[in-house]
Amino acid sequence: MRPLVYEQTRFSPKVIFDADRGVFEMEGTLMLEDNKVFFQTINRWWRIYQQNPNPQTQVVCKLNYYTFAADTFLMEWLFVLKDVPNVEVIWYYNPDDWEMQEFATTYQSNYSFVKLKEEKVK
Repeated sequence: MRPLVYEQTRFSPKVIFDADRGVFEMEGTLMLEDNKVFFQTINRWWRIYQQNPNPQTQVVCKLNYYTFAADTFLMEWLFVLKDVPNVEVIWYYNPDDWEMQEFATTYQSNYSFVKLKEEKVK
């Protein structure tokens, strides 16, 4: 399966989904005009991966900012991740952003949430 790679822009995160390694990374800012198209591609790729996942899967998400409009898509994506066995989700969040903090505390029982260090938050 070919990796899914998006270069980071001012409004979109870097995405590297590598099925061969079982590593999935999303990092940066998520301020897209159309989150639906962005996440449709990600979810389509993820459904194919779910059919033949690695024995261990790691998802690392380091979003320093995302819009309220992206929140629903992120929640849906987290729910989709639960269908893969042995998935480890590490979600970095900005502790100064109350929405990210609330998001993290809502899901903390299922995944690992780590506060971004202040020097890494842009």
